[in-house]
Amino acid sequence: MDTDASLRTGADGSTSSSTDGLKAPENTITFPGQRSWEYVEEVVNMLKTAFPLLILSMETTVDQISHRFKATQEEEIYRLICMLLQEAMQVCQLV
Repeated sequence: MDTDASLRTGADGSTSSSTDGLKAPENTITFPGQRSWEYVEEVVNMLKTAFPLLILSMETTVDQISHRFKATQEEEIYRLICMLLQEAMQVCQLV
């Protein structure tokens, strides 16, 4: 009997390695150095050529969402003051 634990014998007498199921797929395409925003730009460029009206409506929707959820000056001041107070409280707790 074989003492190597990494080899297994099948019902038909064939021997296989225990790492057979852990191989990476060979047809995987990897693009070294390409960032996620580069993928987005590539998809947007393809959409612009294939579906110009779709991309126009998507851009308009994104602009409207960013405009409507933009914080007012008072909200920004309030947010900054809260952040400063939280930092001051953390410093006071450390001392």
